[in-house]
Amino acid sequence: MSEHESLLIEDRSDYVYCRYTGAFRVAPMLAAFGKAAEHCRAGGSRRILMDLTEATGEFDMMDRFSVAKEVSEVWDRDVRMAVLGMERLRVSDNFGETVARNRGVDLRVFFSLEAAVAWLTTEE
Repeated sequence: MSEHESLLIEDRSDYVYCRYTGAFRVAPMLAAFGKAAEHCRAGGSRRILMDLTEATGEFDMMDRFSVAKEVSEVWDRDVRMAVLGMERLRVSDNFGETVARNRGVDLRVFFSLEAAVAWLTTEE
């Protein structure tokens, strides 16, 4: 990540909260997801909320595919991940979520922090 992007990581009581700030660009976003994965592995965390609401710009379908595919290759299968997105970037078919889930990642995209936390902290 460059000086234009940042990743805040906070250990919370039931999950790890990560907030990515910067442009929706594939390389820095992959770096952010990678750092978050390292942090979770080091701490034994199995639940993560990735907040993308402060990211800027557009996030096209190829970018969604690239990030979701990489997440599926980097993240452990027993990790539950909630991604908090922006309503203005919502796509009807939740394409990025579908790509990740089809590759075995327990990931859901939300547009409400409360809904994301509720799903993340519910036992299945």
